Amino acid sequence: MKRWIPALVVLAALAPGASCLELTGGVRAGAGGSLIYGGWVEGLRDELEGYGSAAVTGRGFVGWRVGGWIDIPLRDRLSLRIEPGLGMAGGALLASEGFDALAGIWKIELAVPVLAAFRIPLPVGEIVLGAGLLAAVALPVMQTWNDGIVWYEDRLTVALASLGAAGGAGYALPVGPGAITFDLRVYAGFLSLALPSIDGMLDTVSVELTAGWEFRKRSAR
Repeated sequence: MKRWIPALVVLAALAPGASCLELTGGVRAGAGGSLIYGGWVEGLRDELEGYGSAAVTGRGFVGWRVGGWIDIPLRDRLSLRIEPGLGMAGGALLASEGFDALAGIWKIELAVPVLAAFRIPLPVGEIVLGAGLLAAVALPVMQTWNDGIVWYEDRLTVALASLGAAGGAGYALPVGPGAITFDLRVYAGFLSLALPSIDGMLDTVSVELTAGWEFRKRSAR
């Protein structure tokens, strides 16, 4: 029985603070654009130049994203924010001046940014700034090719996992028991792993604008 006494003391000490942990969260949806880069992209660029293209330029991909977030309070206006979301991203290379073609990739990925978020109060609403790490996985990744004569789409790889960084800013406008939110996010991958493997890393950088609804208590913040 004595061995349980220290554990009971710890639980008794933590109990008063447990009610103060007021988690908040919300849902959001939006759209944005993305570009591809990395070793695989450079290999594709060399291939297009080898066909006779004098100019090879990157092209963006317009995609969507839906998801939500959970805020875990750390200090007065500092929190740990987890933002899982499902979205479409990709990009392409446009070859011209000699050999014309549009080649690229697209993917539907589950991305989970984990941000340190800081709230700045305003006379009406508040600004939310955040930065942190990003983990994402896509199943599968598709590649496309269109040279004006031949068009095809097939699977580049079954799965693509990546690590990177995320950051952005948002605005929350209190309305009744919650708040309307607007967020700008930048996601950038810098380390990817494909299964089965491909020749070089394949990463994306995305800029997205979303709108959403935050669930909060009337007394919160």
